[in-house]
Amino acid sequence: MSESKAQTGGVVWILVDHSSREATFEGVGKLLETHGVQVHVVTMSEVLGSGIRDALSGGAERLLRGLRVAMRGRNQDEDLVGAVKRARPDLLAVTSPSHVRALGLLESVSGISSLQVGVFADYDFDPGWTRSSVQAFIVPHESFRARLVSQGIPADRILVAGPAIQDRFSRELDREAERTSLGLSSTRAVLVRAETLDTHLLEKLVFQATLVDADVRFLFHHNGDGAVANTLRRAATQYGLKAAMFGKVDDLERYVLAADAVIASPGDPFVAEILALDRPLMLVGPQDAGAAQIEFLTNVGAARWVEDVLRLGSEIERLLEPETLEGLRKAAGELSQTQGSSQVADALITALEHREAWRH
Repeated sequence: MSESKAQTGGVVWILVDHSSREATFEGVGKLLETHGVQVHVVTMSEVLGSGIRDALSGGAERLLRGLRVAMRGRNQDEDLVGAVKRARPDLLAVTSPSHVRALGLLESVSGISSLQVGVFADYDFDPGWTRSSVQAFIVPHESFRARLVSQGIPADRILVAGPAIQDRFSRELDREAERTSLGLSSTRAVLVRAETLDTHLLEKLVFQATLVDADVRFLFHHNGDGAVANTLRRAATQYGLKAAMFGKVDDLERYVLAADAVIASPGDPFVAEILALDRPLMLVGPQDAGAAQIEFLTNVGAARWVEDVLRLGSEIERLLEPETLEGLRKAAGELSQTQGSSQVADALITALEHREAWRH
């Protein structure tokens, strides 16, 4: 993070909607705290189910009043409006477009004027961002900035930085040493982020893996999800796939770095981390979740996408061709970097310094 910025002060809330994002933005929060900023990483949840919220009279306001927040240091969650009235944050860093419509009413309902900054957590340009009342943006690529400008967002309020990644993925590691430590030094390895893949798709993926002629070892990461682990065991036994699987680990970055390629769903929360380590990435499954991310990453050459799982075996063989791997590694290296969190923290400092002007 830049050392040239003076002590800034202020209160920043970073709003996240699931635990992996919380871990990512905790690192950003620590960097902000070195500049005298009081930071809370706030996990949001809904009291009302998404299926009925739009049917309720009052729409966005009802949803806003149904939002709950949880933060460290408080024994129980509380309603968002009440929490904002109590803490009076200067800046809300919104990391998901899921609730931006409701958050657009926050000032009128709470009476508290906070600058709202949309922070892209990955490369998924969700259309919801352009329909929001967010007053500034932090985006990971210049093309995203141009797109927002074309939608009427003032250019000076769009900062290019990130995306942020979990601190552990910024560690300096020796890839060959990690491959040896994990027993992968003499074979090619494909890491499958099984946790976020649909179980029916995952079963087909296991079968397709048996059709791969190349000498490759598959590592399946279920992250402690029992249903996923059971699907993997059953399918591996049924189809005779010799593979390894593992659950929750504190050093996932070692497995990602050691892999020759990574297979994940289009909406996997670790996409930014995978690309930050320059790993060739294959996105698998339908594009209903993460369609914009698929389009962007395939266009810049940082990922390949396979929708038809029945072609996955041959696609994996193509993926593992040296020329293909090198092209994907190069594109990932040009796109992402391990300093994304520091960049996002610097951008939030800039937004905080302009909070009075940008609120209007």
